[in-house]
Amino acid sequence: MFFEVIISIALALVALGLIGSLLRSFVLSAITLINTGLNLSRYKRLHAQILRIDELLESKDPLSSLALLEVSFILDHKGGREIIAAIRNHHHNLLNRMVVISDMMDLHIENLATLERLLIERSDKQLSLFDAEESLQRFQTMRKQQGKSTPQWGVDEYDSKISELRSALEQNRKLFVLELEIATSGMRQGKSGGQMYH
Repeated sequence: MFFEVIISIALALVALGLIGSLLRSFVLSAITLINTGLNLSRYKRLHAQILRIDELLESKDPLSSLALLEVSFILDHKGGREIIAAIRNHHHNLLNRMVVISDMMDLHIENLATLERLLIERSDKQLSLFDAEESLQRFQTMRKQQGKSTPQWGVDEYDSKISELRSALEQNRKLFVLELEIATSGMRQGKSGGQMYH
């Protein structure tokens, strides 16, 4: 009788563990879907701003186009490969509009190549961060399924890489904001002063 009670308790604990694991997996998936949905919604909203920039360009209003363009870069997103690729394309479209604006104002953007490089680097680092976070999650899930605890050295290794990438992304954001300010303020000064911006 005693052993039957012990076995029943053990089976109940195993069942609870499985339910807990499934529930945790479901919650993580739901959070991922919600985050992806929010990012997708935000991307669509900002993509609509490109269409508005085009309308302003068609009406020969480069300064209003420039003001809207400045706030259309996405530098704080978190998402999967599809979102990262979509935002990379969005940034490419914004830089194209920036060239059109500078041509309309008869100006030259000296640091355009720097802006493009920083955005490409950002996209690459976002992909690396996504891969590192996914790898850590897979590693932890695999160890749990094997009934083993995740070794601390493994977690520390992933955490170090993730922290390094997040730090690099923050540094990239600061540099890009600075370079964008240099470009846009230079364009405005060139317009108001009637001089070429080099």
